[in-house]
Amino acid sequence: MQSQPNTDLRKIKQQVKNLSRFEGKKLKRKICDIIDLKGFSISVLLFKLPSFSRETQLEIVKCIEDLFFFHPRRGLKLLKRLCTAIKKSDSSCRVHLLCAIADILASSSKTQELPPELVIDAMIVLNGEKDLMRKGKAVEILSQFEYRSAIPDMLEKMIEALSNIDAYENFKFVEIVMFAIKRLGGDTLLRLVINPSSNSAQTRLRLDWKEKEAEEIKAIMKVIAKFDSGLSQVLLKFVELSEFAFPFLSMVQEGLLSEDKWVRQAAVSALGTIDQDFAIEQIAKMLKDESAEVRLMAVTGLGNFPPGQTGEQLKTIAFAEQETIEIRLNALYALFSQKNSSALDALVQSPTRLVSVNALGLKALLMEKIDGLKFLLEKMDELNSDMLTHLFHYLLEISNPESLIMFVNKHSSMRDGDKREAFIDFLKAFLEKQAGPNLETEIMKLTPAERSAIRSLIPSVEPTVPVTIN
Repeated sequence: MQSQPNTDLRKIKQQVKNLSRFEGKKLKRKICDIIDLKGFSISVLLFKLPSFSRETQLEIVKCIEDLFFFHPRRGLKLLKRLCTAIKKSDSSCRVHLLCAIADILASSSKTQELPPELVIDAMIVLNGEKDLMRKGKAVEILSQFEYRSAIPDMLEKMIEALSNIDAYENFKFVEIVMFAIKRLGGDTLLRLVINPSSNSAQTRLRLDWKEKEAEEIKAIMKVIAKFDSGLSQVLLKFVELSEFAFPFLSMVQEGLLSEDKWVRQAAVSALGTIDQDFAIEQIAKMLKDESAEVRLMAVTGLGNFPPGQTGEQLKTIAFAEQETIEIRLNALYALFSQKNSSALDALVQSPTRLVSVNALGLKALLMEKIDGLKFLLEKMDELNSDMLTHLFHYLLEISNPESLIMFVNKHSSMRDGDKREAFIDFLKAFLEKQAGPNLETEIMKLTPAERSAIRSLIPSVEPTVPVTIN
């Protein structure tokens, strides 16, 4: 049963006043008890906040920050009081109250009136020593005020965050900054982040911004000059992984035009996460790129779409004798990622033996393991010893200790000496990978002569006697 708001103002005031008598965990518990009273409790806390010691103030605002992180809509009627509290409380409280305000604003679909002084507080937090989560809240407030003068600082902090983009808080901070940059500077600024030397984007920026903002443009361009091709690639990877990739389409388009092949490659990779029809069209263009690395990534990108959309195109690339073998094999792997068994089946007939044998292996991986194993062992009879070795890593992928007897029988049935020698190398790799009690159990099922032959392939390993449980 939910507690009813406590409207006994005198009682609330007395409980708030008594907070000065507590400290540590007991203080925090008392603050939470007051907040749970609802009604005027938070208003009284904020009003009385300046009367407490710095330590008590800090504990109060931390509790308020936590409250509005989980229940932001409860703070919509308290925005003015929170803004006033920032002015009157100790400076150490600023960041926590600012974060509470940011969370409340994010929960509202309406534009809220805020005092312009919040910009100063937000800039202090952004450039301070606080964690990236709270810096992100400061960015959200600066964006709410459309404070373009903050863009250089946002970009500087984003460069720092990109150095460890794998960390969750870094990724989220970059995402917040990117949305703020789009809001404050539009797609033109996003393009410049990917390609600082873009003359068209620089011209567009000057046309979009008023003449009186020339100094701001100069400050922004000074930071943007720090975005090299390495940072461009990281940002494009961010776009690829972002849950909200479409707003950053202009970055990807600019990346496709980059002179740096690695940036183009990253842009191609990011395309598939944005818009399928547009992406397929753009990736098709990148298949004609002069850089083999870009074409390679374009082929991989096609594998991210359903077989009905790009399967035929990938099959054509895999069959194309004029294309490099690396790109043709990449087309095979893309077909495998689509689980396009029919296309792989067709490519088994490729006149290029390396394409044909890898098509066999990938097709086997799409089958049930035992069926794939039998399929490859049967097809081995049609291959020479050189091509045979290309199937071995597929066999290792789908085999288990129980496969040993099938491999021993296969070796016994081989008549070609070169094939037998090549298969022995595979058996050594298999025995090394599967070493353990289960393999030893299977070895014991062989005939004495077969066991001796198998053990000779693993001379450095002492036999392990399987444990028998009675």
